[in-house]
Amino acid sequence: MKEKQPTPRPAAFAEEAAVLYGSAGAVARVKHGLPLREFDALRDLLDLTVEDLAVRIGISPATLSRRRREADGGRLDPEHSDRLMRYARLYWQAVQLLEGHEESARAWLKRPARALDGVTPLDFADTEVGGREVETLITRLEHGVYT
Repeated sequence: MKEKQPTPRPAAFAEEAAVLYGSAGAVARVKHGLPLREFDALRDLLDLTVEDLAVRIGISPATLSRRRREADGGRLDPEHSDRLMRYARLYWQAVQLLEGHEESARAWLKRPARALDGVTPLDFADTEVGGREVETLITRLEHGVYT
């Protein structure tokens, strides 16, 4: 019986260290605009619908669809790329917090958190300030500071 091979992830999300700790290459990629295949990869990682992730990064599904028809497969603009990278960073931080358990990380990101006034981490991260608050919560949890 043939073993199922994992789907390869685009570079920005496969190399979680670059997403988590930043790199000049990651910054350049965001400024250039991430390819839409990375949107799809993160959507799969977070187990969200296209519409849900599109709304979270501030792009309409119609615009997303139009960009997909571009010759190069389409790219996000830098602003949307930056927001996408924020959600990727939070995903990988949650995976690290939960010792590599991706399913648990997905569930944690979608569960209301008392420390975030009962809002889910994904919803709280809809702004950069909110995203930083979720990162702070993850750091506190990693260090055993329960809120």
